[in-house]
Amino acid sequence: MRGTYYLLSRFVRLTASAGGGLMYCGHILVVMTTPALTEPLRETLDAFEREGAPLTTSEVTAQVDVSRRSTYERLERLVERGYLETKKVGASARVWWLATPAPDRAGGTAATVRSGDPARRQGAAQASTDPFVRGLLETQRDIVYAFDADGQLCRWNDRLEEVTGYTAAEIRSMEALSFVPDSATEEAAAVVERVLEDGERLTVELPLETADGERLPYEYSIAPMTDPDGTITGVTGIARGVSDRNAREHERELERYETLFEESKDVNVVVDETGEFNYLTPSVATVFGYDQEELVGEVGFEYVHPDDREEAMAEFTKMLETPGYEAETEFRFRHGDGSWIVVEALARDLRDDPTIDGIVVYTRDVTERRQREQTLERYAGLIDAIGDPVYELDAQGRFTFVNEAFIEYTGYDEAELLGEHVSIGLNEDAIARTEAEIGQLLHDPEGTATLEYEVTTKDGERIPVENRITLLTDDDGRIRGSAGVVRDISDRKRRERELQSRVRQQELITELGRQALDEHEPDALMANAAELVAETLDNEYCGVLDLDASAGRLLLRQGVGWDEGIVGEATISSVADNSQAAYTLAHEGPVVVADLTSESRFSGPGLLTSHDVKSGISVVIGSEGEPWGILGTHDTTAKTFSEHDVNFVQSVANVLATAINRHHNEQAIREQREALATLNNLNRIVSDITETVIAKSTREEIEQSVCEALAATGSYEFAWIGEGDLASEVVEPRVTVGTAGYLDDAEILLDPDDDRGEGPTGRALRTGEVQTTNDSREDARYGPWQELAAEYGFRSSAAIPIVHEETTYGVLNVYADRPNAFESAERRVISRLGEVVGHAIASVERKRALMSEEAVELTFQIRDAFTELDVAADPEGTISFDAVVPVKDDAFLVYGTVTADARETLTALYDRLPSWERVTFHAEEGASTFELRAVDPPVLSVLTSFGGSFEEGAIEDGDLRMQVHLSPSADVRRFIETVQESYPGMEMVTRQQVTRTADRGRPAANVLDESLTDSQRTALEAAFHAGFFEWPRDSSGEEVADSLDIAAPTFHNHLRKAERKLVASVLGAER
Repeated sequence: MRGTYYLLSRFVRLTASAGGGLMYCGHILVVMTTPALTEPLRETLDAFEREGAPLTTSEVTAQVDVSRRSTYERLERLVERGYLETKKVGASARVWWLATPAPDRAGGTAATVRSGDPARRQGAAQASTDPFVRGLLETQRDIVYAFDADGQLCRWNDRLEEVTGYTAAEIRSMEALSFVPDSATEEAAAVVERVLEDGERLTVELPLETADGERLPYEYSIAPMTDPDGTITGVTGIARGVSDRNAREHERELERYETLFEESKDVNVVVDETGEFNYLTPSVATVFGYDQEELVGEVGFEYVHPDDREEAMAEFTKMLETPGYEAETEFRFRHGDGSWIVVEALARDLRDDPTIDGIVVYTRDVTERRQREQTLERYAGLIDAIGDPVYELDAQGRFTFVNEAFIEYTGYDEAELLGEHVSIGLNEDAIARTEAEIGQLLHDPEGTATLEYEVTTKDGERIPVENRITLLTDDDGRIRGSAGVVRDISDRKRRERELQSRVRQQELITELGRQALDEHEPDALMANAAELVAETLDNEYCGVLDLDASAGRLLLRQGVGWDEGIVGEATISSVADNSQAAYTLAHEGPVVVADLTSESRFSGPGLLTSHDVKSGISVVIGSEGEPWGILGTHDTTAKTFSEHDVNFVQSVANVLATAINRHHNEQAIREQREALATLNNLNRIVSDITETVIAKSTREEIEQSVCEALAATGSYEFAWIGEGDLASEVVEPRVTVGTAGYLDDAEILLDPDDDRGEGPTGRALRTGEVQTTNDSREDARYGPWQELAAEYGFRSSAAIPIVHEETTYGVLNVYADRPNAFESAERRVISRLGEVVGHAIASVERKRALMSEEAVELTFQIRDAFTELDVAADPEGTISFDAVVPVKDDAFLVYGTVTADARETLTALYDRLPSWERVTFHAEEGASTFELRAVDPPVLSVLTSFGGSFEEGAIEDGDLRMQVHLSPSADVRRFIETVQESYPGMEMVTRQQVTRTADRGRPAANVLDESLTDSQRTALEAAFHAGFFEWPRDSSGEEVADSLDIAAPTFHNHLRKAERKLVASVLGAER
């Protein structure tokens, strides 16, 4: 009985006001109500209220949309609570309808309570006069009771007297447990104790013993009573008879059994002692293929396969003869279609049961199961024959089967595995990937999945495996688990690793070979090779040992893993007995050490033992007859190296040997080429210097240009020119380029008796012949300056006397960072500079003596110049040539302006005249200034060679006019003849003597003529005429530098110096 207790507050208040026993026995009235219906029960009850007519279980199920079983349970609860009534119809059906009257869904019943104390009964009676309470008491059909903590009844309703047959006076003298038979007293007392001590509300089913000894099944709902302070003072409760309910439950259980028996998919039959069928369940038609009527009266053994009949009959007979024995057997039974099915049967002798009066045989068709088992047996045989571990899991991933191979493989016993989750022995990654693959298989149950992961055995060993997984399904296609075949792939993984290692080794050798072709520095290749070998073989160390045979030692030239400061410094013996390297040099083939501690061939040098080396491989770099060194790789643990590992190290050594030999050959060729290039360069330099110094106007410019030209080459470090002071016998520098502070610390004398006069400079000035030092480190005569030579990084030097006719102007000193730089051919070439520079100095000094302010001005004209020059263009517009700036390599920059209609004319001239190399317009269209680069143009080249200057020129109306100045001392006539040889149509228009005093008097003009070097003047004039000083600039510094064919920094350097000199001259003149 399920119920909820309610305290009728109105009744309690009335009782309390009448002086009733509210404090005496706690709660005066307890009402047990039918509990409020839950939502599912209300939903089920609504079906009847909608229909208003009896309904079957199936009809109710259709309306509430739950399973038939759940519907049946709801209907039973509604019958228990009095909302419905029911009865059985037919063999297994039942109908249900609304009870009349049905209880309120929220209401219940009440009971009149008698007081055990006469003094308080009056209060209870007054309380019962309340119409509401009285109504409850009159309708209550359950027993309502209350007793104190001592078990003495203090309240009850009339129903207790009606049921038990005791009078009120008798009940008043009885205790609560007096209504329970002795067999249930202990259980009842325990229940009461729990309520009194723990304050629990309990429901228990116990027999109620009446006055005449009859025992009635009752359900007691018990709750504690408390006083206003909350102290438990007794027990109250309701007792409800459950005889009818138990009967209904028994009837329904029988109905369920009958339904299950009738509707079972198995065939249940009743036979007599001979095996004759008396009854068969309807399922016989679907399972055996017969109607019930066909088999009733037939002897079942007649349908059993002859080969199985004897055994089946023997088992049947044994059951008949042995009380309590259940016959269980399996046999083939002839199906209605003539085929044979396999039947599993269990027979029980129930002839003593009057409801059965026969032998019940429960049968089941197990044909498909037997076929599956046979298939599985065949599979098991195949699996055992294969020898691979096999397992089966249920839907929760627990082992349900493992074969012997699986047990041996994992190290677990079968009992340890069965029921255990498959995650045993797997890491999280393997579990995650397995779950993912099975998730994919759910979309394709027929497929399989193959996974590779590591399994950890019971003893902790980790083994790589391949697991081929498939899902298992039941007869209805539902997934019931999975199965897998596990294969140890340790050997395959090892082979794969070996193959990967071999492939990796080959790739590294190929990569190293490619690097050897690209890398010209062998040390970088050695360092990379050492790192790759150590990394590939997983070794701690690798080193490249460079052999010095004469010293009997090997230098650790490159390596990886060694202590700091070891590489490049540490050496080991190449001949000592304890050296693995020495042993490698002395014996053919690679030397492999698995464990140095047990090695008998050598004990190991200190380099290895100090680094705890235990194993390694060492091979010769180069040929056995001419070894370059050793390649060795080592590890701190003893290990075995494969043949492929040894071949790999030897291959790397071969690559290094090839690269080293190639480097040596290249170095020899490079030295030869460098020597040849140096000689060629020197010839070019000497030639350039010769041409340069001829064009210089002062001795200082000549000397500066010579030193700059030599120092700017890659062959020499620096250069300087000095002259001897006969009075002090000290060599004083005149011009230095690149010497830094060398000459500040070096004192050079002319005195042959002084060590400082025995150097090449002093000797050259004294003898007038070229003197050289081949190696400053080895030449004893260079003793006073050897430290300076080491500090400033030169090894050899040459001192070339500057001489013309009988005059010595000084000595040119050149320094190189290589020994023996000035031998044979190079010495012969560079010695020419002395004569060239001497001649140039003598020449400029003569020019200076002849310079004057007078000039011869010549004006030339070519009429119809386009015809003369064979230029196909219309002579339109005007082309003005405003300035000419000589540059190096016989080139000239001509600056001028051109009108818009003469642009095409200028372009046509450029296309026709081979000496015009480039024309640049400073405006994209219209009138524009321009820059013309001409190489060896006839007139300008001749003019320069005569020391003349270009003043102006123009082409207008097809005629060319040009004005030049020559020195009065120049051979003017020969100049005119030379020009006219180049251009026969050119005629001299005017010749006159002019004075240049207007320009010469200005400081700026003096600077241009006297202070600026040719390079500075060229840079200044080119910048001026190219519009570099305009704003915005017509040409950038880079563009001017490009036109001069020099680097931009060089141009800016020359320009800054020229500007400084020019500004200084102006400002100085103004002061």
